[in-house]
Amino acid sequence: MERLQPSEERDVITTLVEAYDYGTLPSVDGIEVHESIEGAGDKFRGGEYVFGYVMHEPWASTEEGLPKEFWRDPKRFLARHDYFLVEGEPKEGDIVGYALENLGVLYPTSTEVANMMAEKRSSPYFEHFGILTDDGRVVSKFTVGPVYKHDMDKIPVHWGSDVYFFRKRSKSEYVRERDWYFGLTEINYDPMNGTVTVDGEVKELKGNRDQLMDFLSVNQNRVIPMIEIEENLGRTKLSILQLISRLRKSVERNPKNPINIITRRDGYLARGIIVEQNPQE
Repeated sequence: MERLQPSEERDVITTLVEAYDYGTLPSVDGIEVHESIEGAGDKFRGGEYVFGYVMHEPWASTEEGLPKEFWRDPKRFLARHDYFLVEGEPKEGDIVGYALENLGVLYPTSTEVANMMAEKRSSPYFEHFGILTDDGRVVSKFTVGPVYKHDMDKIPVHWGSDVYFFRKRSKSEYVRERDWYFGLTEINYDPMNGTVTVDGEVKELKGNRDQLMDFLSVNQNRVIPMIEIEENLGRTKLSILQLISRLRKSVERNPKNPINIITRRDGYLARGIIVEQNPQE
């Protein structure tokens, strides 16, 4: 993840986009027109451009938009469709996701509305997507305007304060490629039924263990700070510790010496989770 810094240029870009003044945007240093899609108009925006127009995903329509489930929790949705957070340096062709830490930026005059929308979505709150170029810049469609090639930070303020990178990979390939040498147990997780299969044994996850498993599977292969788990699950540290203990009993061969869900100084590292696909999605 990269953190974007406030700037006068970002304020100018915000004003121009809010006024739909796309003709003036290329006058801002670091922004240039990449493509004007004839007939696109207000039919699709940044997310639809990336996942529908460029990636041709069957679940992303340039006519009907992205599914509601996508906007409720983009990280989880993308992980279930083989897009993973990039470890290490991003590269050309990676998906660039711009996210906000809180929705107060989108609704500065109404805390009530911001809180209401936050209840329907999961943090971080993604507002814009693009594609990384070979020179470290981004190609993205600015709402109803044309497609621009721009510097990483040349986006409106209300589109994001943090940058995440996603890469489309097979789940099995992604997990096994990085984890085979750890001798990990492969945990096959079925989020639709809330079950895990470990060494051929199917186990049902009850008592909010499925909620924790959802979060760990989406964020595996990186250290997840305890505070991030608390905030996303809406639970106390003590409750999280109890949930981790119960989940380990379901997925670890030796819960007292875990290798799939391991403790780090400031959180946990989950590995070896294969998320089963829902063919109807």
